[in-house]
Amino acid sequence: MNASKVPHRGWFSPAAAVLSGLLLALAFPPFEWAILLPLAPVPWIAALWRETSRFRALVSGFLFGLAFWCASIPWIAYVVTHYGGQKGVMGLVCLFLLAAILAEWPALVGWAAVACAPPRSAWRLAAVPVLWMATEHARSFVYGGFPWNLTATALYRHPVWLQSASLWGAYGVGGAALVVSCLVAASAVGRRLAPLAAAALWVLALGALGAARLSGPSKLSPEISVALLQPNLHEEDRAADAARNYGVVLGQARQAALR
Repeated sequence: MNASKVPHRGWFSPAAAVLSGLLLALAFPPFEWAILLPLAPVPWIAALWRETSRFRALVSGFLFGLAFWCASIPWIAYVVTHYGGQKGVMGLVCLFLLAAILAEWPALVGWAAVACAPPRSAWRLAAVPVLWMATEHARSFVYGGFPWNLTATALYRHPVWLQSASLWGAYGVGGAALVVSCLVAASAVGRRLAPLAAAALWVLALGALGAARLSGPSKLSPEISVALLQPNLHEEDRAADAARNYGVVLGQARQAALR
């Protein structure tokens, strides 16, 4: 039986969304499995491509965001309990509430993708990267902005894949990654090699652009050396021994100046 003709079950989109959200969290610190960046969204996008219900798409996007944010910013619970003096349950509540607020953006992606084009259409797949870019941009400014874990952030150790930011910024880098996700999803659902080949060509083009920019002569002249200091001081120690902390920072600054 053709995979594209398999009946779409009501639970499939939400389940695929949770799986994708958890996998995408693994692409970010502390795990940093960057290879998952274009692959993690594939189950959710594949489900969205076949989805017939806008409401179910909205819910699946919310669950995607909830799973991703709960898994990628668990430190929120620690901050609330350790520094805020709250009980453990309040740490979990605060984490859930923040994740729920941030989950509205992938929920919007899911709803809009299903609303703008019919199931299994190329236009629906094409809309996903554009919507992803738009919502990441909006998330960086709405409610005062929370630009944490933008898609491009997962590639910070792989500068060759970040060079296209010179064309469309960090948000475009995220959209470029989602292009790969959409093409892989189309290949998996339709059991066709053409979208997979297109994804490979897209990755090669981005890699070639990155390699070319990194191998070319630097346009910055003269060069300026910059040091970033990370004292790693505990919050409790900042008020207890300010003089010692000041000495730690000065010592790191002197060491950096000698390099």
